[in-house]
Amino acid sequence: MKKIFQSKIFHNFSWLFADKLIRLALSLFVSIVVARYLGPENYGIWNYLLSIAMFFTAFVSLGLDSILPRELVNHPEKELSIISTSFLLKIVGGFIGFILSILIFIWYKDPDTYLLLMMSLMASLLIFQSADVTDIFFKAKLQAKYSVIGRNSAFIIVALLKLYFVFYNYSLIYFVASNAIEMFLGGVLVLSIYFKKGNKISLRNVDWGIGKRMLKDGLPMAISGLMVMLYMRIDQVMLTDIAGEAANGIYSTGVRMIEIVYFIPMALADSFFPGILYSKKHEGEKYEKNMLGFYSIMTYIALGIGLVTIIIAKPMMSLFFGQEFEGSGAVLQVFGFSIYATFISIASGKFLVAENFKRTILIRSLLGLGVNVILNLIWIPQFGYMGAAYASFVSYFIPIFILVFFKSTRPQLVLIIKALNPTYLLEKLRSK
Repeated sequence: MKKIFQSKIFHNFSWLFADKLIRLALSLFVSIVVARYLGPENYGIWNYLLSIAMFFTAFVSLGLDSILPRELVNHPEKELSIISTSFLLKIVGGFIGFILSILIFIWYKDPDTYLLLMMSLMASLLIFQSADVTDIFFKAKLQAKYSVIGRNSAFIIVALLKLYFVFYNYSLIYFVASNAIEMFLGGVLVLSIYFKKGNKISLRNVDWGIGKRMLKDGLPMAISGLMVMLYMRIDQVMLTDIAGEAANGIYSTGVRMIEIVYFIPMALADSFFPGILYSKKHEGEKYEKNMLGFYSIMTYIALGIGLVTIIIAKPMMSLFFGQEFEGSGAVLQVFGFSIYATFISIASGKFLVAENFKRTILIRSLLGLGVNVILNLIWIPQFGYMGAAYASFVSYFIPIFILVFFKSTRPQLVLIIKALNPTYLLEKLRSK
């Protein structure tokens, strides 16, 4: 039974990795073409609007993205009620997030009609994001291939659509709308596969008792998710407001390149998480050993990617984006040094979710955000877009260092340090 489960984990990861590998290749090409077409200023506006919309994703997730896999594993007999309740909560949250994002944008920016229309199109993806509940269902069931098929199909279609927009000289608003189109189309396709596989979502099976429990557990996760999104995106908003759209265009180009490889820790974490939960529930004596192996794998993949990124960042960005985006290579290089922190933060985050350490999750996110905002205020006026890169680098290590301050998480920091020893990586690989 255990070997079958481990085989499913590997199969699940293979699909997620293949999905992201396709996205990596196509996204790299499309990003280069679109960025060069739009130029730093328009590209900066696009990423500015996307960053603001992303601040409100917490209203869609409601912390359920982390809670839902745990609920499905622990209460398989209530699967239909869990999925139906989560779907309804996400739809309501999506509409709330959409309305709030528009109202706050109007208050904060006092935009003209055209800019407000673009923000509305961008924010609409929050509503369509509610279909993510089926993605989480498939990943929790180690059936990621169905999510991959649906989401990847939408991604490829919209990628080709963006190239069409470039070829026929479409304006910025069409590229802004493409984000919502991809989210909508991907949601429809994954939902179609979900129903075709005989699964159901029914309002009659909504259980407010389950919903209340998940919201209670998910609220700290949602706040933490909001904090994470803020400190991953606030730099682009602050940079635009302090240094202008062109500076953000250069900076966000470097950020977009590093975000392309973030699929690796996410795919690994999504694939290993059901195994971590299984180990915690059924193999208590091997739980710590499995976490060490997980950290070890994440550590060495991160160090390898980080080293390559640091070496090729400047020549690659110069070749791909040209003189107009000069400086994006230096930004990418700084983020290359922070890849290790990103991988380990994601890995340790899965441990915190498995243990339901909601308070720790919230505290480390708040501190990361606080450090990022303060350093951005100090360094952006002094160093421009490089100041934003330096601030992000420092803040990405905060979620790791904070583990030392809690007795319950200190052993995880010890495991993270031990994972630097390649012996544990070799042991984990041999065991598979």
